[in-house]
Amino acid sequence: MYPKIPTSRTARLSAALCALLTAAGASAAEQGLSQQQVSTAMRPYMQAVRDCAARQHELDPKVSGRMDLSFSIAHTGRVSTVQVLTAEHARSYAAGCADGVLRSMKFPAFAGKPVVVPHLPIELGGAQTEAAPWDEDEPAKAEPIKEAPRKIRARVLARLKPAVGTMRACARDFAEPAGKRRRRRPRRPGPLTIRLTLNPLGRTTGVEVLDRRHRADHLAGCVAGVLALTEFPSLGSDSLRFSRVRLPRL
Repeated sequence: MYPKIPTSRTARLSAALCALLTAAGASAAEQGLSQQQVSTAMRPYMQAVRDCAARQHELDPKVSGRMDLSFSIAHTGRVSTVQVLTAEHARSYAAGCADGVLRSMKFPAFAGKPVVVPHLPIELGGAQTEAAPWDEDEPAKAEPIKEAPRKIRARVLARLKPAVGTMRACARDFAEPAGKRRRRRPRRPGPLTIRLTLNPLGRTTGVEVLDRRHRADHLAGCVAGVLALTEFPSLGSDSLRFSRVRLPRL
């Protein structure tokens, strides 16, 4: 669904990943994970991170530059906290999307204190690729995507339940502060309605938050990042669309 980021940018992100893991390697080794374990575990998820940057460019190209994140890995092998270090990106779609991807990663379980990865730089510039010579004549027409039948819809929606907890974790990073005269706790966002598209293998190819207030912010990115890595049932031979899916309150 999203445009592929040019090879040069992919290489820069891979190099940045290697650099940050080298810096964090000694700390990780002391705390129960080696540099190689962290690097190997992260590598399969980096395309999802690049997709976050590409989607941000589609939604709002003014949000650009290098976004820097920090995150901690708990002894269970799951990311427990994510922090956006560049203030200008703090509530952006890309930050929420990367947050959701990171919290969906699976690292080896280990004994000891949490492992802290201090820097994960992500470039948010334009993500358009040059057209290939064979694409210049007439673009291929995409087949219309069918609406999912009720029976398949029930199977797919059942898989959303385990993902909701992860969504709530990064939704907490988004929570708006309450006014001085109101309760002190942050306001929680209400239930979101999304449009979800899956390919025949049950992989997410598109997530769109339909609520106008949140369709391009950190919360929308969080939902998209988590669902990008959620495994849904195989659908057969066709991609299917779920036009209106109401998520539980996050």
